[in-house]
Amino acid sequence: MADKLFKGTDFEGAMRLVKMAMDTDPDNPYAAAYMERVRVAIDQRDNKKLDARPAPAVAPTVPAAPSAGAAPTRPKVDENERARRAAEESEQKLRGAGEVQRRALEEEARRNAISEAKRKAEEEQRKKLEEEAQRKAETEIRRRLEEANRKLEEERKRLEEEHRLRVEAEGTRKREDEERRRREEEQRRVEGDRERLKIEEQSRRQLDEERRRLEQESQERLATEKRRLEQEPLYEGQWQNWTTHNARNDAGRPEIS
Repeated sequence: MADKLFKGTDFEGAMRLVKMAMDTDPDNPYAAAYMERVRVAIDQRDNKKLDARPAPAVAPTVPAAPSAGAAPTRPKVDENERARRAAEESEQKLRGAGEVQRRALEEEARRNAISEAKRKAEEEQRKKLEEEAQRKAETEIRRRLEEANRKLEEERKRLEEEHRLRVEAEGTRKREDEERRRREEEQRRVEGDRERLKIEEQSRRQLDEERRRLEQESQERLATEKRRLEQEPLYEGQWQNWTTHNARNDAGRPEIS
């Protein structure tokens, strides 16, 4: 908007807008340079007005007739002419000073623009470096997370494998314990059967010995009784009673097997 007013030669309006911008941002180098540009334009406009103003009218002077015997005098320089020349010289000096000031302001604005462009370039470079650093940091964080996840997965697999091996070992140990107990029980059963057979064999031998002893005692008693009977005569009825008695005793005696 200020540039539009400046191009329309409304320098005062442009100056007001630039001052408002300076009040908002006093450190804005572009506003300061533009303000100096407007001031130079105002000075140039005022100087042009001075140049366009007509010079004051000078009354013509009639030279006095030289008196007789007097020496001719040189014409006096008009004071207004000297003033006009002095004004022109002053105006030229002002114009030169304004041109120098304008060039200085333009140079300052150019330097400020270069500094601002350099600052922006540095800012962009800094942002790029920060973005690159951020990207590298994110990449590093992502790599570390992937590494941590990989290690966790390996640890999980290792624990699962250890658990599987432990379960298999426990199952193998249980089967071995069961097999050992089975063999021990079988061994105890065999030993028990062997011991039972041994006891039965001992009992059978004892019973056989007892049967043979009883048979031997019975035979000895029969032989003794027979010899006694042979030595003593008996009646037929007594021999029959004795035989029946012995038969009954033999029938009531338990059979030894």
